[in-house]
Amino acid sequence: MTCLLGSRRKTVTELIASARMSVSAAPPPLTGEALEIASAIGAAFKTSAEKAKIKARCSILTKDYEEIWWTATDGAPGMLSKIVKSKARSYLDGKTLLSPSAGATMCCHLCPWLCGCTNQMAIQGTVGIELPGTSAAALVVAGAPLGAQDLAVAEDIMAACGFAKSSGDVFKKGGAPDSADMER
Repeated sequence: MTCLLGSRRKTVTELIASARMSVSAAPPPLTGEALEIASAIGAAFKTSAEKAKIKARCSILTKDYEEIWWTATDGAPGMLSKIVKSKARSYLDGKTLLSPSAGATMCCHLCPWLCGCTNQMAIQGTVGIELPGTSAAALVVAGAPLGAQDLAVAEDIMAACGFAKSSGDVFKKGGAPDSADMER
């Protein structure tokens, strides 16, 4: 399979190789309460990803798609660092997030993304988050074969770390959800 990129044809293998990047040694530093919460998120992610038997990356991004924190399981592909940004973009742009089959993910989402035809990856695995003292907007899990698995890991993390969904489907640290969101 080839893709026309500029005036040169590239194979999917070449595109994947060009999308790989080395994972930096450490995410940008967080401080105070945000650092404590991120540490708990990291531990919960590793536990949930291990239980789900996936090699994945978990990132917290701002509304400007800046990654302010991340962690990954051993063996998670480096290209996930770019995929989390595209998944966050789709979530923050209000796209409908899907959980397609592995084949549909490759053909309809990954290949167009690798070719540079889109900067979106409208696949489940992203939740809105508020992290005290930061401009965090999204927590993204990427790496599972199905988007629903990434989303389940993200929601497991939120529950394990004491986050509750508030109005607007954004997870906030604290106890019960807003009273406006509760069914009576």
